[in-house]
Amino acid sequence: MNKLMNKVSTVITAIFFIAFSANAQMQFKEIVTQSDWETAVKEANETGKLLFLDIYATWCGPCKYLESNIYPDVELGKYYNSHFINLKLDGETEFGRMKVMQYGLQAYPTMYYLSSSEDMLAKVVGVKQAPELNAFGEKVVRNSDKLVEFKRDYNNDKLKAPELMAYRELLLEFDQKEQSDEVSSKIIPSLTEADILNPEYKSIIIGAKTDLDGKIFSLIKSNFEGFKLLWTEEEMGQIFGNIFDASLNMAISNQDPGYKDRIIAELLPLFQDTPESVKNAEYITNKLYFANTGDWKGFSELVMALYNTGFSNDDAFLYQESFDIVNNYARSPEALAFALELMNKAVVINPSFDNLIMISYLNGASGNIEIAREYLLKVEAMPLNDQQKSILKELQNIIDQAG
Repeated sequence: MNKLMNKVSTVITAIFFIAFSANAQMQFKEIVTQSDWETAVKEANETGKLLFLDIYATWCGPCKYLESNIYPDVELGKYYNSHFINLKLDGETEFGRMKVMQYGLQAYPTMYYLSSSEDMLAKVVGVKQAPELNAFGEKVVRNSDKLVEFKRDYNNDKLKAPELMAYRELLLEFDQKEQSDEVSSKIIPSLTEADILNPEYKSIIIGAKTDLDGKIFSLIKSNFEGFKLLWTEEEMGQIFGNIFDASLNMAISNQDPGYKDRIIAELLPLFQDTPESVKNAEYITNKLYFANTGDWKGFSELVMALYNTGFSNDDAFLYQESFDIVNNYARSPEALAFALELMNKAVVINPSFDNLIMISYLNGASGNIEIAREYLLKVEAMPLNDQQKSILKELQNIIDQAG
């Protein structure tokens, strides 16, 4: 009798264990139609659960791996069955394609965490192991109310700068970079003068692509002394670079010399410490504007004016300006012609190895092959170290190929 009871007990225990194990793994509802979807959403509303949506494709290897290796995990199943209505959807069915477009799916598998009102709270692209997926789900549940509230207030333009910052950080926690970037773009217009001086907003301000007419520059300009006290030299350089780049790009794209002059008048004096650094920054600004708008007449006049007033007979200045052209604007015949003009002056002043190599290269690039070879013969006659010999040989090969 005891033996019989033991066997019955063992069988019951086994049946219970099998049933428990089956229930412990993630329980999914397959969504095929709009009616299936509406039923699942209704259940989420009635139970207070969130929606977990796995959009898969039948041919997708990682999708099959999730199905056979991740979703059967007991701990994962316990948590997700308790807190989510778990849904699976073939993204290549007629209804599936609608959801793929709605949620912007870019790769299989992608798993979405949705509120009962169908707002996307977070997503996971690709495979996560069970413990990691479980921890992510727990984090979604902990923050779901906050995410829903933030999104509602954001859509109704009710969030001020501090709330926008908090929302942005929360979105980044859930790898929602696109939405985070969208929220970031709203932070800048909401900043006040006090916010500019608040270290909490430094990362947003430094990352902003803002020009002279943007709010950031306006606020910095109105309280520049306070700004300088709270920002490091490196941070000052970053924000100056961002404003300068955005403003100069604006001037170049619109071919607007007046806007370029505003950069010189309004921006440079704020961020440059000495009259000499302001003057140098003005020179660079004008050079960049002329070069990038193709105004080589203005470019050459600017360079020659500086040469005649401060660097007369300085071959190093002429070489450096030529090198800048070769390095950045070699595709422009007008730019190369001006660089050659500069080096013709430089080799008269000082027929050094560097100058002769440069003028030979420029003549070769301009199609003056025989003149380039004449200069190379002069280099060849000089006492050269091994590095110079290597440079000479390389340039000779280039000139020979061009000829």
